[in-house]
Amino acid sequence: MKKLIVSVLITSLIILSAFPALAASAGTGSKEEIKVVFNGKKLDFDVAPYIKSGRTLVPFTKILQAFGTKIGWDSNQQVVSATKPATEVYLKIGINYAFVNGYRVNLDVPPEIKGGRTFVPLGFISESMGAEVGWDSKTKTITITYNDSVYKTGEVGTYKELKFSIDKVVPDIQTAKLKISGRINTNSKSIKVDVADDDGYILPADVKILAKDGDMYKMEAEFDVPTCHNFEGKYLILKMSNEQKKLIRIAEYSIK
Repeated sequence: MKKLIVSVLITSLIILSAFPALAASAGTGSKEEIKVVFNGKKLDFDVAPYIKSGRTLVPFTKILQAFGTKIGWDSNQQVVSATKPATEVYLKIGINYAFVNGYRVNLDVPPEIKGGRTFVPLGFISESMGAEVGWDSKTKTITITYNDSVYKTGEVGTYKELKFSIDKVVPDIQTAKLKISGRINTNSKSIKVDVADDDGYILPADVKILAKDGDMYKMEAEFDVPTCHNFEGKYLILKMSNEQKKLIRIAEYSIK
């Protein structure tokens, strides 16, 4: 089933790219030296990042390795893929849109090949992975903040000032529901959660914030489990909107 989904996405990129196709050749980019700092550590690229049309492009392998993704490259179709639990991203060289978890997303600048190397838009990749991205124009430094920790059910996690835990994940076979409960130290209504399996199925849900218990609020979410697929949730991704209203990943929980 997952192979079918991937095939459909790549085919969509190929077909839609013909209406119209963009030139894959690289245009002139900025010569300014760009620094990229990932979770406090500077990333060293063997080919320097550059700015084009106000967006920073970087060699795709290095940045995707930093996020711990599985990297794919279809040389015939010139499609780049990045996959990890609950996240699948597909981009085609020269095309100004991509697919993120099956949804088409427009790009300000498409990926391109320059000097025999493949470059991808850094901001788009980082935000697709659920990271926060900052820019210091004085030092030409991009900062990427990303919680790459994986917690077990019942463990307390942190992200900046946030503290949280996923305490129970209970499947209800009779009602085809998956119920999740936990705690978090905010009553924000922008908390969301995804549950994914190994076949690329992703179930999204809003989180309900309940009564406060000490310094934490109780929270819960409920999913409708597809009956046409033998869904077995293994990965839970907790998300929240930041001040820029970007949906960021604040935790991953292993629930199996």
